[in-house]
Amino acid sequence: MTSNTCGAVAAGASCTVGVTFSPTAVGSATGTLTFSDSASTSPQTVSLSGTGSAAVALSVASLSFSATVAGGTSAAKTVTLTNNQAVTLNNIGIAASGPFAVASNTCGTSLLAGKSCTVGVTFSPTAVGSATGTLTFSDSGSNSPQTVSLSGTGSAPVTFSSNSINFSTVRVGTTSSARTVTLTNHLSSALTIGAVSASTGFAVASNTCGASVLAGKTCTVGVTFSPTATGTVTGTLTFTDSAVTSPQTVTLSGTGQ
Repeated sequence: MTSNTCGAVAAGASCTVGVTFSPTAVGSATGTLTFSDSASTSPQTVSLSGTGSAAVALSVASLSFSATVAGGTSAAKTVTLTNNQAVTLNNIGIAASGPFAVASNTCGTSLLAGKSCTVGVTFSPTAVGSATGTLTFSDSGSNSPQTVSLSGTGSAPVTFSSNSINFSTVRVGTTSSARTVTLTNHLSSALTIGAVSASTGFAVASNTCGASVLAGKTCTVGVTFSPTATGTVTGTLTFTDSAVTSPQTVTLSGTGQ
């Protein structure tokens, strides 16, 4: 109650009472204004209601990034912060955790009453698979810190046409025909090739990869099987390169007859 002209009210006269709303939490609130007096109907009541809004509000509670190549960086997504207070928001600090980063920030360290600012966030996965993090705003608002949940998925920077090759049965002392594996570079930059090698019993028969593979391009490697004894033989074709998932391998198998 902020004002009251009632005191003693003469017959047929009126008075006024001013009421304010000062929420202490976000959400709906109810209350009652009660008049106790000498009338036979005392007490008289007025129902009160209102909704508390956040002192500092964010445009989203979470951001989900589409699949991004491990070792690359996504396009930025934006979060808008609004200062709903009647005073300047001070001591603004913004940080992102996990493989996420603050790419742009128009907030500065303070924000005038009723104004908004934006923060851009990017996703830079360092591994294949799902990742989570948090964008945190620390400030002088009563609901500080404010947070946005971040999530995204890292996809493979290098993939193969097949993750395994089975040469079936090959006579001991002979060499099979070559089987081909195609490598695709999903990075937005050239993939530097360090080495391509096959384990004992298998051999790299051809290689179009060279020293590097341009962004979005492919190359092929031919592999042969030369058993030296009867029985099952297993091995790997190994690619060592500049991708964060290096080395990558293709499983090899065959049977010597």
